[in-house]
Amino acid sequence: MNSKILYIEACNYIDFPIGGQLTFAKQMLKAYGNDLVLVGIASDRTPIRRWIKRRINGKEYDFFATHRVRIKPGKPLIPRRFIAWFYLKLSKKKVLQSHFDYCICRGPEIILAIRNWGIRNLCYYFPGMSNPLEISRRWYARILKNLWGIIFYPSLKVANVILAAADKATIDLTIKKALSFKTEIKIIPFPTRIDTDVFYFRPKNNFRVELGINSNEILVVTTGRLHWAKNHKFLIDAFEIFNKKYSNSIFIIIGNGNLFDDLFAYISSKNLNHCIKLIGFQPPEQIFKYLNIANIFVMGSIIEGWATSLLEAKACATPICTTLFSSAKQIVTDNDGIIVENRDSIVFAEQMEIIIKNGHKYKSDPPDVSEYSVSNLRKNLSSILSST
Repeated sequence: MNSKILYIEACNYIDFPIGGQLTFAKQMLKAYGNDLVLVGIASDRTPIRRWIKRRINGKEYDFFATHRVRIKPGKPLIPRRFIAWFYLKLSKKKVLQSHFDYCICRGPEIILAIRNWGIRNLCYYFPGMSNPLEISRRWYARILKNLWGIIFYPSLKVANVILAAADKATIDLTIKKALSFKTEIKIIPFPTRIDTDVFYFRPKNNFRVELGINSNEILVVTTGRLHWAKNHKFLIDAFEIFNKKYSNSIFIIIGNGNLFDDLFAYISSKNLNHCIKLIGFQPPEQIFKYLNIANIFVMGSIIEGWATSLLEAKACATPICTTLFSSAKQIVTDNDGIIVENRDSIVFAEQMEIIIKNGHKYKSDPPDVSEYSVSNLRKNLSSILSST
């Protein structure tokens, strides 16, 4: 009999909220199927505050929604993390009625809510190792950033397994920070995954015709949430310089976020609407097509965990030009592209040009990304859980 895993995440496991938490939750569904017992949220008429049987992608799960959310643009008045923490705390008695052998959670608001629940086999997976208050959209949250360590690090004591999608340097720094708050922890590196059934190199395709991209156009693509830490304005500035030399280039920005209108206005102010397109959220199958026809994949993040977007580009053998952040050097090799350590738009544009001049080099030998494949997720994760 397979072990049951209680998986807790503030998402609906289908389409909300867009981002890394939902992506990994869906990967867990694919890897474990209904060996998972799900705690999440409702964004439709799904009953809340009681256990139900719910079908997701053709499989039936034991499912508990702590609360209901309304999907609407813009940031909510009360932060979603706080709402998720509050309703999960209220749901302790009913959630613990379920049978499970292990519990896995990712969001900091989740472990803060369940730290006093007495769960014996608890695995916490860092979705990123930065202080979320430092990169918050809300000014008052950033003011409170120094309280984060006092509240969060001691909570990690309740987890007997801690995983992190980050490089060794970042993990070591986090362990050191935890010690400063009298919390001794061990962190196991565990990279985020990509679905290699979706993201792979397909050299013979007609995606340019399908997507309306001319064969003589140089296509630059980036993917990810529209958040200030992703540094999209820097990428726009670099592309503006690049476009002056390569007037047949276009830049497609894939993703949604609270900065959509701001970025659109910024592009308009530079009169670049003809060559820079914000196309919003796209399903993975569509992103795969853009990556396979792109001449360059760019990323300009200031703060990043284990960058799934880089892995997806790498899997499609798309030449990469990225700034330096945690995990970049572990993902991007000389055969994949260029890491730009200087956050200077002129320098970045120059490196983009180098990639264009050597584009044939990167597509010649698609890399092996099997270690990052979701197909190995269950085997890798179950091995860690069973050894504790």
